[in-house]
Amino acid sequence: MAVVEPIRKPIKAHQYVYDSIAYVLSPENRNGDEKCFRATYLNCVNDGADGLSRQFYETRRAFNKDDKILAHHYVQSFSPNENITPELAHQIGVELAEKIAPGFQVIISTHIDKDHIHNHFIINSVSMETGLKWKGNKDTLEKVMRPESDKLCQKYGLTIIDHTSGLNGIDQTTQKLAEQGKSWKVDLCNSLDEAVKICNHKEEFVNFMKNKKFEITRYGDKDITLKKIGEKKGIRASKLARQFGDCYTKANLEKLMGFYKPPRKSESPVTSKPPKPQKPVIGEFEKYENYYFKNNPPLAKKRKQGFFRNLSKIPPILFFFYC
Repeated sequence: MAVVEPIRKPIKAHQYVYDSIAYVLSPENRNGDEKCFRATYLNCVNDGADGLSRQFYETRRAFNKDDKILAHHYVQSFSPNENITPELAHQIGVELAEKIAPGFQVIISTHIDKDHIHNHFIINSVSMETGLKWKGNKDTLEKVMRPESDKLCQKYGLTIIDHTSGLNGIDQTTQKLAEQGKSWKVDLCNSLDEAVKICNHKEEFVNFMKNKKFEITRYGDKDITLKKIGEKKGIRASKLARQFGDCYTKANLEKLMGFYKPPRKSESPVTSKPPKPQKPVIGEFEKYENYYFKNNPPLAKKRKQGFFRNLSKIPPILFFFYC
């Protein structure tokens, strides 16, 4: 599974163009760990951050468009649970850039210093072939970049996000924290991955997660809620599954650990007389939960209510006396 997001707002200052390029090409992070696995340059030549930012500038100046938005910075993050190598991640990143930004100057850099492999893209705002500006809007992200990323993931046998089924993907805050190695959600996924290999029953699972600094605050028939000790809020397994994959639903976790039991169906009591029909409660909302990979989830329906609805049922003769 790969998630494509803008890493920051569009770059509008020349210094930020240089800083962004320097960051994605830096071979090590601040701790001295290897960061940049490989970098590829489309329609530009590797001449260091200074030389590359200069090449971007010359293209914008040639078309008299060196103003407002100067460049764009995106990141393509692969799930920590995805079986992917740095080589394949970089190849996917290069193919994605070639597909979505032909004629633009693009720097693709693959980073490996976090829990998940991710590609950075620095795209010059002006095409060196047409002089047109890159449209870094929501439509480009949702209708071009993400679908093309999904196609490449399918091509190479990786999981994808079903955007029509309720899978949301990693939110931007989680993504940034994950890149810094500070995301408790990523830690939770890693702990659950360990749990399904070790635990064989519910009590063992609960104790294992507690030892990993996660407490299960609610263990229901259909869902469970887990919370990092010290955090204010928890997360339901169903929501975690929508972000990181359906292997994290309560049912699938229990199946992997070998103690899954399907919920019991409620049975109607046997009576001699048929049950009386229940009158509908006026103003009641029918609530539905948007489960993972269910197409066309039903929307909440609100019954009509009010005096005029009841008034329409009064026969004309009685209505005359009411008046």
